Amino acid sequence: MRWLVLCSALLLAGCPAQGPADDTFNFRLRWLSYVQGNDIQEQCTPGSPARIRLIYNAIFTDETRTFDLTAVDQGATLMRTRLWRGTSTITLRSGSLTGAIDPAGEGEAYIGPEETRAIVEALDASGFYGPPPNGLLLRSDDFFWVGSACIDGVFMVQAYPKDQFGRIQFAQLLASLDPIQRPLPVARELSLPPLNSLGAGNPQQDKDDSGALYYRIDVIDNLLVANWI
Repeated sequence: MRWLVLCSALLLAGCPAQGPADDTFNFRLRWLSYVQGNDIQEQCTPGSPARIRLIYNAIFTDETRTFDLTAVDQGATLMRTRLWRGTSTITLRSGSLTGAIDPAGEGEAYIGPEETRAIVEALDASGFYGPPPNGLLLRSDDFFWVGSACIDGVFMVQAYPKDQFGRIQFAQLLASLDPIQRPLPVARELSLPPLNSLGAGNPQQDKDDSGALYYRIDVIDNLLVANWI
């Protein structure tokens, strides 16, 4: 089974998880690369250790949760988690990015072999290792999960829009093991404006909101392609 292969690969993993910068300015510069899993992809070669990254977007400027999993000895895993929160708007013309997105909590947890196996099985049951939904558009002012991984030297991604959350069996398991010990926000229905009405690229947007922080993810050719709006 796929989870057995991954468990074996996790035994070999030894590289630390890469994450976005702690300060707001560098966070914005590095966030999209982090979402796309660029660092995982660059290091994913035959014989390289397995890594898994899962990101829960619960309206980006309200709360985002990140989970980076790497392995330690004898089938255990080190899980690094972060909670990010921020304001809904930010003016870029002034050059100030203060208050856009800030780290609001982080932690590391040692996950034993049995719990590691449970995570891998939950990912398997959630269709994580299958092909991603190419053509899907995700938007940061909504709810979604995305993931990237290097397994057996092959880079892969996965994405779950809100209407597919019923498939997910790993979310509550991760939350129960998260050292931050805060529940994941519950997804809710939203009335969303058109994408072209958001962000600094819209000339009709209120000038005081011209720096609002939004991004989109397109699933294209089995990759996550993220761009600020």
